[in-house]
Amino acid sequence: MNVWITLTPEQIAYAAEVARRRHKTNRAVGTTDLIMDEARHGGTVADDKVGCNGEVAVAAWLGTEMPVDDLDQARLKAPDTGGFEVRTRGVRWHLVTFGVMVKDTDPPERKVLAAQCEDLPQVEIIGWLYAGESQREIYRDPYGQRGYRYPYALLRSLSTLSEEARSG
Repeated sequence: MNVWITLTPEQIAYAAEVARRRHKTNRAVGTTDLIMDEARHGGTVADDKVGCNGEVAVAAWLGTEMPVDDLDQARLKAPDTGGFEVRTRGVRWHLVTFGVMVKDTDPPERKVLAAQCEDLPQVEIIGWLYAGESQREIYRDPYGQRGYRYPYALLRSLSTLSEEARSG
């Protein structure tokens, strides 16, 4: 059971502004992920917008706080929204082909939601996993990032996410 969220123009604008500010902050502090993204493929604000659109959609679905861009959150690596890490792809086939990225630094008990936003304003929330489920050598990222690529086909259904888990 996937969930489709239709973002409003205001939510899309909010996500774009958060992405712009995050990108600027991460560049200023030399965030490792941004440096790696830039080395691989240019790491632009557009990349951050994809992620922020997914976070805003998850916040709308959960009825929780919108994602923020403050420096403390970027440094502390707090969950994106509602206790969840949100990993979003801009193109569905990227998710299917490359899997869900889980970082070495994600705590094993962290819940990770996968989303895709190929057809904005529609965002599809696809499934979830605990980060620790992917942090095994068999899923080690073969593309050189520091983390794991969890197969799309192994994601848990959103219908298995209990109200308790959804609320934090």
